[in-house]
Amino acid sequence: MQNKSNLESDSSRSVKLLKAEGWLVRFEIIGMILISIYLIFTGETTLDPFYLPLFWPLMVFIIGFLIISLQYIVFRWLEIKSSDSKVSKFKIAENSMKKTITVFIVSLIAFAIVFVPFFVEQVEGIYKRDGQIEGFTESTIEFTSRANLDFLYAEEIKLQVVDQELEDPVRIFIVRKEDYVSRREDYGPDELLNHNNTLLYDEFKFDMLDEKFGEYKIVMQTDEDVAIQYELNYIFPDYMTDYLSYVFLIFSISNFIGAVLFYSIKRKHTDRSDQIKS
Repeated sequence: MQNKSNLESDSSRSVKLLKAEGWLVRFEIIGMILISIYLIFTGETTLDPFYLPLFWPLMVFIIGFLIISLQYIVFRWLEIKSSDSKVSKFKIAENSMKKTITVFIVSLIAFAIVFVPFFVEQVEGIYKRDGQIEGFTESTIEFTSRANLDFLYAEEIKLQVVDQELEDPVRIFIVRKEDYVSRREDYGPDELLNHNNTLLYDEFKFDMLDEKFGEYKIVMQTDEDVAIQYELNYIFPDYMTDYLSYVFLIFSISNFIGAVLFYSIKRKHTDRSDQIKS
């Protein structure tokens, strides 16, 4: 009878904790959605050209789920502390240990993906643009300064003359798409990104990393028969990989500690649980 009374009391306390946790999680998810919508609509979002800056909304959700994950550990610990039944303590600890181990493994994999340069470089390599242009009087390369979903930024434009010396340099203009005019040989300082660096003799480099999202054109003009190799690299900005690494590392450490905590509680009550089952 005493065991039955303990189980009923445990069940009542457990239901109250689950309700409190459920309402808290609902409130947090609604908050994450509202903050993310605010960030999207107050950012640089555009439909034409399409650009949806998702990094900061994603960070809001990742940090939100980190908080929910920490809450889960705290609520399960409170549930175990409030339980009078050894069997209940064992079961709660066992289930919680499995869940925290799962989250630990997933977050550790995510940490490795954003922290180890190999994985980041593979994605950057997919977006890299390069090639060769020859036999032109004017040629253009169109590109966007950022990927449409925000995570990759154009880093550096590289142009190089292929195996020849030029008598006259190739004229290089980097302009917004809407400012481009065919065969135009003069652009104002407000239209031209590279106003201090417009001539290509052998090699040309221009850093795009700090530019806002937009559609741009690299305009090349020459009176000579010339071949030019071009390369446009896209990278994950350091602040993105740094923030993601820190958050996933905290995810991993906190859930590892939670798994160790629940394992110790489970082990403490294993013998008693086995006796009751038998």
